[in-house]
Amino acid sequence: MQTGDSVIKMLQELEHDLKEGDIVLVERLPPVRESEKYREHILNILKEFHKAFIFVRIVFRDGTRKGYAIIISGEGELGDVPTKGIVEGFEVIYQGNEKIKRIYSPVTFEDPKELLINIEKFAKLYHESEVRIIELKFPDAYREYSLLY
Repeated sequence: MQTGDSVIKMLQELEHDLKEGDIVLVERLPPVRESEKYREHILNILKEFHKAFIFVRIVFRDGTRKGYAIIISGEGELGDVPTKGIVEGFEVIYQGNEKIKRIYSPVTFEDPKELLINIEKFAKLYHESEVRIIELKFPDAYREYSLLY
């Protein structure tokens, strides 16, 4: 269903879920090697293709699951971070037997710094949510609720 909200609203919801959500599992695609930082991996993909797909899955303690899809399409010189572009997104919510897909309106970016700041921000939020899960002693959740592997 089309929400009428921009992808910024979706990113705010993702931020809230990563910061405040009672989560037991977070996963993201594309995967990275242990030696890589996720933000660097995404930036390298953007430099090479000027297109990146990011998927984040979250499992909450109550069993609710959310999946966020973010599509970044850029313009500029290949080999460099896109100088401008568009960000699209949607989320899928699984609650019991109910499945809801929310499609958000795309937004444009005109400054590569804006893109870099947001990639850095969400990489940090994701890392902090992983640390919080481990601190709360939910390592079994990773084995029990794993969605991607």
